[in-house]
Amino acid sequence: MAQMRTVAVVGASGNLGFYVVKALLAAGFVVTAVIRATSEAPFPAEVIVKKTDFATVESVAAVLEGHDVVVSTLGTFAISIQRQLIDAAIAARVQRFIPSEFGVDTRTLGSSKLAAIVSSKLEIINYLEEKSGQHDGFTWTALATGSFFEWGLNRGTFGIDLVAKTATIYDSGNEPFSPSTFSFVGQAVAASLVQADKTRNKYLAVASFTITQNELLKAIEEESGSKFVVEHASTLELEKLALEKLSKGNPTGVVDLMKVYLFKDGGAHQLVFEGSGNDILKLPEADLHAVLKHVLNTAEF
Repeated sequence: MAQMRTVAVVGASGNLGFYVVKALLAAGFVVTAVIRATSEAPFPAEVIVKKTDFATVESVAAVLEGHDVVVSTLGTFAISIQRQLIDAAIAARVQRFIPSEFGVDTRTLGSSKLAAIVSSKLEIINYLEEKSGQHDGFTWTALATGSFFEWGLNRGTFGIDLVAKTATIYDSGNEPFSPSTFSFVGQAVAASLVQADKTRNKYLAVASFTITQNELLKAIEEESGSKFVVEHASTLELEKLALEKLSKGNPTGVVDLMKVYLFKDGGAHQLVFEGSGNDILKLPEADLHAVLKHVLNTAEF
């Protein structure tokens, strides 16, 4: 496979896109930010900016021509655009497509309640497998990265409120889960392209570290110097509440289902183990205390 050098990042102005662009530049790639025609988002001087209305496959393909790779960092509500992006990438003779799979490992969801919510992501992986089989030279790499660590702290997904200094520990609190920082996800994207031959048509699970709720709470208390008020709850009851919320059109039920997925005893959804994506991409696990110190001191949560 020819060396990949030019990368188009779709969704480059978003939270994750910023870190992906930063990591790609640091790794020596030539980066193009593909943004909507109406966007005025600023980018570093070394980033090429191209605009599109995303109206047709042809108009998007015109923007993607000349690129070796397309990376999608589109948000949850823009996932449907990815099928069009894939078709445009193929038309533009792009070699590698990285979808916005970042998050839970959709391969492990099975018939869980969360599976229906992220079904569009599953469809994209299936579509990539289909198209890579039909078009020589078109390949893909998908990265499951677990929950975004900064958002998990800020939005309460991990059951810990940094402002109120309270925590809800689900079940035993000892179920391992594997989150990733935004910067780590960017590094994983860059590493997957540096080692493109190893990641060809592969779905890889990577994460900054594997921890438990109890371990996270202890580390936060140590780094913040504060003692948190703790209550305990059942994921079984939380799942019932989540489904009730969703039946009434309350979107916070999705967050509750994510907590069930992460913290239910016996869930076995950790991403980092021997031979996993971290090993393949040579990405060492981060130090939880070092990451927390940075996040808490810079208010990046």
